[in-house]
Parts: sequence; structure tokens; C-alpha cells
Amino acid sequence: MTKTYWVDTTAFYERFNPPSEWNPRIQEAVRQLVERYGLREMHILGIGSGASQEEFWLWKLGANRLTIVDIDEHGQIEPILKTLPRGDLAFHVGDALEYFASPSAVHFDVIYVSGLTPDEERRFEILWGKKPPSPLRRMLYRLGAHSWPRDADPFHPILMDAAKLLNKGGFLIVQSIGFGIDALRNPYFLPAIERQLSAHKIELLEVYRWQNSGGVNLYVGRAKGGSPLTFGAPIRFFHGRGEPHQPATRIWPRQAP
Repeated sequence: MTKTYWVDTTAFYERFNPPSEWNPRIQEAVRQLVERYGLREMHILGIGSGASQEEFWLWKLGANRLTIVDIDEHGQIEPILKTLPRGDLAFHVGDALEYFASPSAVHFDVIYVSGLTPDEERRFEILWGKKPPSPLRRMLYRLGAHSWPRDADPFHPILMDAAKLLNKGGFLIVQSIGFGIDALRNPYFLPAIERQLSAHKIELLEVYRWQNSGGVNLYVGRAKGGSPLTFGAPIRFFHGRGEPHQPATRIWPRQAP
């Protein structure tokens, strides 16, 4: 059963986002997202966000309102939520699918996901199966020597269920940082994303990858029916928690809007 806590956003982040060496890089990565897509004064849903480090900067830099849903697998978040003063951050502790189907679920302007484990693992299993790959297969994976099936959906159904909660013109932003697919070596992969999102009335706007690590990707889609979008400066850097720092390369679409 999902439990909901309404907590003060500032108090939440005073407990969960202490200063760290990552913060300046995370701040810069999120700043570029905010500027590129105009993510200001919006309602943002974070899925599986835990301490929600990137969401902190979405809140701080864009004056956005946050809703978080996380299963709190290790039981470290809920005890602290119980101690925080009431505010406008809605934190739902429990299964995301249960929340999406609940009467309390609302619509959002942005859905943000970073390294969602079920989503990442599903893509890996589609390529390699459920058994741990041998060292040789791991090496081949790192080299991009794998092939995405033409008809396989790249994103986990949980993300498509979440996408039903997007407002018209709302953004689906997925940062993939584990078990990622090198789209440049898998010709069916990006068309499969475009097909899957289109079936849910979402346009695939852009895909970025780390310049030298094809498995670290940023996917941005937008629900149809919104007002025309004015793009800010292109993304030059994302995944501020990643090591080592690498510049971003846009691989979809080929021509800059």
C-alpha cells in the first residue's frame, strides 16, 4: 500500500541532499535541461528517485513543484519523512504502478527518471537473457557488439504507464546510466523508441549520449498537443553524478532544431 507524505521541500533537502563534490556538476547538468526545454514553474514527477539529487536542482533552478514516488527498498527514507514539517512536496512511498492507478494520482508537466533499475535491467535482459553474461560477453557488450531486436520496446511498461499522466505538451525525460544501449551500433534501437513513444502519443524530441561511452544516454520525449516549443541552448553535459566527466553528443535528430 502506498503511503503519502506531504513535506516541506527545503526541510527534505536539508536532510537528503548534503553538500558533495557532485553537486556543482549535477547543478550544471540540470541547469542545461531547464534552459533547453524551458522547465520552469511546472509540476514534476520523479520515479524511483530516492534522495532525488537531480530533482533538487529541478526544483531549485526552475521554481518547479515536486512529486516523488519511490519504494524505499532499504527503509531509509520513510522514517525521516515522518519527522519533517508539512509542505508541498508529495512523497509517495510504495509501488509506482499502485500510485499510477490510485485516485490520488494527478497529471504532470514533466516525468523525470534517472537510472530506474527495472527499466535498465529489462533492456539488459532483452539483449543477454537473465543469466549473468560471461566475461567475454561483458567485453563484447562494452564494445557495443550486441543487437537490439527490431520489435522490442526499449522502455519498461512502468514508464509507459507513467506517461499516461503527462499533460499535453508534457516532457518524459529518461536518463539511462546502467546497462545502456549504444544506439549508434544498434540501428533498430532509436526507431523502436520512436515507435513505442508514438503509440503513447509522445514525440521523441532528442537523444544525447556521452561522447565516449555509448551506454550513457539521455532520452527526451514530449506529449503531443502542447504549444510550440522554443528550444534553448543544446545540451553539452548530462549525468552529473557520472565518472569520468564526458561531453554530450546529440544523436537524435541529426539536424538541430
